[in-house]
Amino acid sequence: MNATLNEKLWERTKTAFVFAIIVISLLYFSKVGNYLFLGLISILSYMELYKLRHPKMDQYIFNALMIIIFTLLMFPIIFNLGGIDHFILWLLVFLSIVYNLLSIIHLYKPMRWYDKKKYLLKHLEFYIILPLGIALLLLMQEVPFDRFILKIILLIWFCDSAAYLVGSRIGKTKLFPKISPNKTIEGSIGAGLFTLLASAGIALYLDQRSMIFWIVIGIVIWIFGTYGDLVQSSIKRELGIKDTGNIMPGHGGFLDRFDSFIFVWPFIAVVLLILEK
Repeated sequence: MNATLNEKLWERTKTAFVFAIIVISLLYFSKVGNYLFLGLISILSYMELYKLRHPKMDQYIFNALMIIIFTLLMFPIIFNLGGIDHFILWLLVFLSIVYNLLSIIHLYKPMRWYDKKKYLLKHLEFYIILPLGIALLLLMQEVPFDRFILKIILLIWFCDSAAYLVGSRIGKTKLFPKISPNKTIEGSIGAGLFTLLASAGIALYLDQRSMIFWIVIGIVIWIFGTYGDLVQSSIKRELGIKDTGNIMPGHGGFLDRFDSFIFVWPFIAVVLLILEK
């Protein structure tokens, strides 16, 4: 038993190490790497959920190719809209936030119109493409390039790691036992405190934005990153699956790793549009 657990831990560690190097390399050096990163997450996450909607392999291959072609065609078009009007950007953010808030409400109170097994699969554009499209538009307006997306990723990783470490040591009170039995209130509180500390560190040493800005960003990542993970867990539980894919050994699919990252972007956009106007 211990040998099996050690093998799984080693597999997860190797995958996480390689994955972290690739992600940091893409996000650190240039905007082009950031565009590529957002495009890959968009395509691969969309494909994973699309496969759940269309489980037949022959249909999946055909539709996956269509998605890839469509996405590759759309990103250059979006790129040409770098000077998009703020009204349109606010509209996109509003639509994405409404969708996310309805998903959060469902965690507490099921709604009749919300088909648990089909709702998210029928609205992939709102769940995946729209938030990442918002992130892309914000990146285009970022002058000069200051690795903002990398800082967001690092905060999310820090938040997730803190929640796991604190929860595994002192966690006793379940946060959402029916959806994610391993998450605890103690772990969530610990994640919030450590994420705020990390946000303050970014403000002091890695970014020229204000301390208030990064503290607000830390709170957004703590609260809505957690909800993003819970929403994804609820969908997987209703579908009766453990992971959305198997592209990352020991970790599952891309959406398993980036559910929080995708979910927080409309809320981060609000902070950027208000505090940096």
